[in-house]
Amino acid sequence: MPATASGDLLPLYETQWDCLQQIWQYCQQQSQHIDAGDLGPLMRLLSDKNRPVDALRRCTGQITKITGGGIDWQADAPRDTVLALKERCDQLGDDILKLEADCEARLLEAKHSASTALQQLDQRRGAAGAYLAQAASIRGDDAANPLGTGANASPLATGVSGTPSGTRGSGGQLDLQSE
Repeated sequence: MPATASGDLLPLYETQWDCLQQIWQYCQQQSQHIDAGDLGPLMRLLSDKNRPVDALRRCTGQITKITGGGIDWQADAPRDTVLALKERCDQLGDDILKLEADCEARLLEAKHSASTALQQLDQRRGAAGAYLAQAASIRGDDAANPLGTGANASPLATGVSGTPSGTRGSGGQLDLQSE
């Protein structure tokens, strides 16, 4: 049985429009959280955004079910109103998809940047550890613990501060062959 535009579709498209507007607002806030790097609030926002997304999914399902059997337009005015609202919904839906794609791309870029920074930090830590181990072996310290003794020992506390004490030759260069 065909649906009537004024009785069935108009309220559904109005609900769809409301859901899309809520999602649009969430997407804009999502973009702001991504820009600020606020991951905690971003995760809460994404969780909250599920409510209007679920409502939109239900509403769209009802519209699809109704329009699948054809539409009996009882008057031109409701038809024009429904079609205009449908077009606005479609446009806002497209805008949401574009903003979502942009947010996802920026999140992936932030993830990549953080991964690169962590890899660089790990490489620096490895180089510093190798340097400290070499400096300790030159001094005759325990090579297994290049940072000194104790759980909280630091390079500064053991005399290793970037250049081991007593190993500078002339001109400020390290003299690795003396001692």
